[in-house]
Amino acid sequence: MNTMTIRHYRYAGRRITAVGGDIGPEQAPGLRRGLFLALTGVAEDLVIDTRGVTTMTPAGLAVLIGCRGRIQARGKSLVLVDERGPVSASLTRVGLFPAFAVRATVEDAVRLTERPPTAERDRGSSWRASPPRTGSVAR
Repeated sequence: MNTMTIRHYRYAGRRITAVGGDIGPEQAPGLRRGLFLALTGVAEDLVIDTRGVTTMTPAGLAVLIGCRGRIQARGKSLVLVDERGPVSASLTRVGLFPAFAVRATVEDAVRLTERPPTAERDRGSSWRASPPRTGSVAR
């Protein structure tokens, strides 16, 4: 397995959290801590760039689902950056892709966070990237 990486940076004035590598049961606690750090003291929508993720197991997916719930409880949105990768494939497999706002680029994700909050934006709707057709997802 590849080592998981988490990096926080700013793009166009927004904080971006980039996640990479394999996200399995062993990495899920580290992912949870990294995303908790991203949420701490931040009063804006959260953009998570998952294009560097090579494997996403149910344990890692559970962390993303929990993070989405926490940020929505604050009245904010979670936007994933993923272009038909393992994260999108996992969300599709469990039927949750429509519940997440997913964009293909960081630029598109940041642009989405600049729009006023709406139910359409929070669940992705027509602005999201297309779900993956097929994909290899670790179980």
